Amino acid sequence: YQTGSGQAPILDHCSAVFECERHEIIEGGDHWIIIGKVVRFRDEGRSPLVYHQGAYSGVIPHPLLQLKDSVEAEDIGEMHQGHLYSNVCYLMSRAFKFYQTDYIPKQLVTGFRTSEARLLLVLGSGTASNKADLPRDIAMPMREVEQAATILKKDGLLIESDGFFKLTEKGKKTAHYLFDIADSHQNEVFEKYSDEQKETFITMLRDFAGVA
Repeated sequence: YQTGSGQAPILDHCSAVFECERHEIIEGGDHWIIIGKVVRFRDEGRSPLVYHQGAYSGVIPHPLLQLKDSVEAEDIGEMHQGHLYSNVCYLMSRAFKFYQTDYIPKQLVTGFRTSEARLLLVLGSGTASNKADLPRDIAMPMREVEQAATILKKDGLLIESDGFFKLTEKGKKTAHYLFDIADSHQNEVFEKYSDEQKETFITMLRDFAGVA
C-alpha cells in the first residue's frame, strides 16, 4: 500500500481512490455524523465490484445507455448490430437481474434477508452442510455466512456441531416455505415455455455452474 493524505493507507489495485479530510462533525444524538471532503481522486480504470444483498456482482453498462455522438452510434450499430444480445455473459447477467426484481421482494416479505434465506435454502436442499463449503454454494464470503448463521441460531432455525450446520424442525418448515416461494416464482417465469425447454435451460445452467 501507499500512504495518502493524513497518513491514511491507500491499497493497491483499487478501481478508484478517494482521499478525504474531515470537514465537519455533527451531533446525532447517540452518534456522530462525520462529513468528509474529497481532496484528491484517482480513477485506476478498473471495473468496480459491487456488494449488495449479501452477494458480490460486477458492473456492466446500462442497456438503455446511448452514445451522445449520433454519427458514431450509427456506425457502431451497423458494425455490431445485435452482437450484445447474442452474448451469453451479458444475457445471463441481465436475465438474473430481471428475475430477482420480482423474486427478491417476495422473499423479503418473509422477514429474512437475502443472506439468511440463501443459507436456509442451501441447508434445506442438502447441497452442503459443511461450514467450509457454504461460501461456494451460497456465493457469499464466510463472514456473511457466519453472520446469517448467528441470526438463524438465535431464531432457533439451525444448530452448529463440529463445523456442520443442521436445520431444526422449525428451520426445515421455514426452508420449505421459502422453497414454495421460489418454486412459485419459477413456475410463473417459465409458464410460457414447454417442459422440454425448461429442462434444457436448467441442464445448461447446471453445466455452466459445474453442478452434477
